[in-house]
Amino acid sequence: MAERLARFLIAHHRLLLVVAGLLAIVGVPLAGQLKLDWHIEGMFPAGDPMVASYRRLQQRFGANEIVLAVYRDPDLWDASGEGLARLSVVSQRLSEVEGVASVLSLAELHTILEKLRGPLNLFKLGRAGPPPLLDENDHLAQAMLQVFQGYTHQPDSHYTAIACLLKPSAEAPAEFPGDSPTGLSHEASLEQLREVMASLPAPASEGFITGEPVLVSEGFRMVQRDGWRLGVTSSVLVSLVLLVCFRSIRWTLIPLLVVHWSLIATRAVLVLAGLDLSMISSTLTAIVTVIGVATSIHLLLKFQQARRSGLERSAALQDSLAVLIAPISWACVTDAVGFLALTSAAVGPIRDFGMMMAVGSMMVLVAILLLVPGLALIGRWDTDPQTPKIDLLVRLWLRRLLEYCLSRRPIALTVLLLLAVFGIAGSLRMRVETDYTKNFSQRSPLVQGYEVIERELGGAGVWDVMLPVPVSISNEYLAQVMELETQLRLLSVADGDNSLALSKVLSIADAEAASRTGPLLAALPVSARLQGMRAAMPDFSSILLTPEPDESGRRWLRIMLRSHERVGARAKNDLVLAVNTRLAEFTSQPAWLDLFAGPPPESEVAGYHVMLGKLVSSILSDQWKCFLLATIGILLVMTVATRSLKLALVAIIPNALPITLVLGTMGWLGLPINMGAAMIAAVSLGLSVDSSIHYLLHYRRALAAQIDKPNRAARPLKALQSAQENVGLAVVLSTVALVAGFISLATSEFIPTVVFGTLASLTMLGGLLGNLLVLPLLIAPTKKA
Repeated sequence: MAERLARFLIAHHRLLLVVAGLLAIVGVPLAGQLKLDWHIEGMFPAGDPMVASYRRLQQRFGANEIVLAVYRDPDLWDASGEGLARLSVVSQRLSEVEGVASVLSLAELHTILEKLRGPLNLFKLGRAGPPPLLDENDHLAQAMLQVFQGYTHQPDSHYTAIACLLKPSAEAPAEFPGDSPTGLSHEASLEQLREVMASLPAPASEGFITGEPVLVSEGFRMVQRDGWRLGVTSSVLVSLVLLVCFRSIRWTLIPLLVVHWSLIATRAVLVLAGLDLSMISSTLTAIVTVIGVATSIHLLLKFQQARRSGLERSAALQDSLAVLIAPISWACVTDAVGFLALTSAAVGPIRDFGMMMAVGSMMVLVAILLLVPGLALIGRWDTDPQTPKIDLLVRLWLRRLLEYCLSRRPIALTVLLLLAVFGIAGSLRMRVETDYTKNFSQRSPLVQGYEVIERELGGAGVWDVMLPVPVSISNEYLAQVMELETQLRLLSVADGDNSLALSKVLSIADAEAASRTGPLLAALPVSARLQGMRAAMPDFSSILLTPEPDESGRRWLRIMLRSHERVGARAKNDLVLAVNTRLAEFTSQPAWLDLFAGPPPESEVAGYHVMLGKLVSSILSDQWKCFLLATIGILLVMTVATRSLKLALVAIIPNALPITLVLGTMGWLGLPINMGAAMIAAVSLGLSVDSSIHYLLHYRRALAAQIDKPNRAARPLKALQSAQENVGLAVVLSTVALVAGFISLATSEFIPTVVFGTLASLTMLGGLLGNLLVLPLLIAPTKKA
């Protein structure tokens, strides 16, 4: 069958090239429609309860995505009120950003209290003097200041925070899922907020924005920026490898054209399938590049050897295709199976990456079949790749390496066993990178801003509790909310040698209680005080208490929580669990239930902070689950490809061992894994086993070719020598190309991409040694395949 397919490809190489060109023409506009989905909901499986709670938060309170704009003003609390006046200017400029629904800061509170002083002075109940927030004798102002303490300011800090509430993406047009109703994207809104904070009125300084939406957006912004640069870098590095080794411009361009056709086709298929790019999609171009080039090198070397033996071009290419169509096809299939294992991950970007790369792997096979015959045979310019200068040297080195290993098989197998034990034991000690900000350079303004928030303003983790509201809000209901808040403030969980607690708990009940310190407001009924707050602070009130009932006829109250972000994922999740537990216990008590005419709907905990904590903690379980599924899938493919379960099992070992060693070493050294490391096991296994397929299939062909030789005992050794020498050079060169491509990922500013590229390079080098050292050791005793 392989020979018939090879003859067909050679006979119709011009037609196939035209077909490839037409598909590219159709695919280019489709590929250009591929979008980047930056929503955090896309990082979780469909139906995840946390996503459902998050969406209900969006529906009930609208502008729930909070960005903190922070700056330093040494005169913030100056008695003249100049610091508060500057704060008012900055708040106004931020509120004018098109994608911002509203802002909340001390400036708004200051304005309200100033207005309130006017009517009070008519009755001589107010008093002239310093601004309300700076007047220690103004009990109402000081009570309200206490409510916002830990959210917008700290008493002894010159830093102040302005909460900017972004317009919800759920209201955006369907064709622009990340856009606000005004048509301005979240990324554009964040960029305008950055511009405002970069041009503060003196002496204010050190302005920045932060918060979970900024973290997620910054990650995606780096993905977009890195994608093109990483693709170019990997293409240049791989081109240099090919040009230096084969000294042929044609055969340097052929693999690159295969790669870029594959990328166009992959992107077009993703658009047709309704998929979007994800946070780690910047590696798409680089990885398709190294897969395409590594696969092409085997065909290139076989063609070069056939031409050196005297065959005419078309005959040499037909012979090469007949021999290598099967191993190339199986190699692309194993790549796809390794990537598809990632679709079982709980983390959305990893699932998306797996699907994209599985499509890309198969597109490489299609590109080779459509493009290579035509590109290799059309024209008479630069027709033949040159023999690599290191050809004889590498063959000699590979033969000696084989002889050396086989002569010391017992010692080598013992060393392999010890290395396996070392790697497995170390991998059990692995821990997850618990700080999401570690995905960015520690010198970046984003991370430095987080450090300020953590140090000066009680932490950057913002999340919420949603409570149902009875038909009418009574003093008893607000008292119950205040009691719940008190219990939440007392919660504490262990974080190593320290403890983690909520740094701020805020609801409209706190503001209502503070308003009672006013001379006239205390005499008003609770409904009047809440109505007054809604009139005075409409934005603040609407994000804490829904103004209208939802579709179920229920209003909701929001308790805003703040906690430290740069702590362990386990402590974060423990605190979320503690809040959930306390909430469930509190809302099941008779004192709470008696406030409602019937059974109230369930209270909920939701927010970015909750979702990111779950996202990070799921990485380690994804690592091993994906690796196990990749191993099983690749084992099945290898069994079919080699028609031998024994050879398939043997092929897994030299490719899994380097991965186990790399991850085990990380465990022993205490290096945490992040999203980049979580993908490495399944991906590296799928890529490095390609060389095993070529090696084993060549070994079987060489063994079958000696069927008539009299010395049966020498057949396996001769077949091994043939595979070692003929496949070994292609394995060495393809691994160099792979490593060159993956090393280019280390130039990214997104740390998971750097980690992925670095670890992939290490495991590829380990796979090279595994296929040239370990694989021969394991199959050498085989008498029959």
